[in-house]
Amino acid sequence: MRTPAREGPGTPRRHGHVEASNPDLGSSRIRATASSTTTAYSRLIDATTGRDGSQPAKTTTIAYRDPALAVRLLDLSAASLLGAAGVHMVGPLFESLVTLGVRVLGQAAEASVSHLRLRGGDREVDLLVQGVDGQVLGIEVKLAPEVTNSDVWHLKWLREQIPDRVADLIVVTTGTTAYRRPDGIAVVPLALLGP
Repeated sequence: MRTPAREGPGTPRRHGHVEASNPDLGSSRIRATASSTTTAYSRLIDATTGRDGSQPAKTTTIAYRDPALAVRLLDLSAASLLGAAGVHMVGPLFESLVTLGVRVLGQAAEASVSHLRLRGGDREVDLLVQGVDGQVLGIEVKLAPEVTNSDVWHLKWLREQIPDRVADLIVVTTGTTAYRRPDGIAVVPLALLGP
């Protein structure tokens, strides 16, 4: 097994790294790193701002899993996913499917894909896509056809934190129609997500 190279603050990472300006802290930066496993809490703390209580949670992760493989390994069928034995897996599997699709599209665009969750879960953005130019796309994943105001709360917070860096905000749903909400946030069904 290969030992990963040691990374310190300021070390650029190709995948799993998001950097966002925090205007309340001057030139400080919020950095959140994530990989296919849980990132070391101390590395996340070292990369966060001002120790103001908004550091990432110990469980900040991003799942780059194949949901079809997970269903097979769990011995679930379409029928069991809708029944008592598997209904608890539908949400995580949907989010994994969206993550897989976004990751593939992100790699094609040479962008990094990560997840942000601050301590206590007070703030969480399911997927953050950062382009080579530093622009950020915030994505929430909702296993529902409709989007409510509470579904976009974290995306609005992200836009407030880094208004000059947010290229767009999107909620991926199970719906059938793509549209833009009055607050500017796009709603896109997974079936329409693509290049």
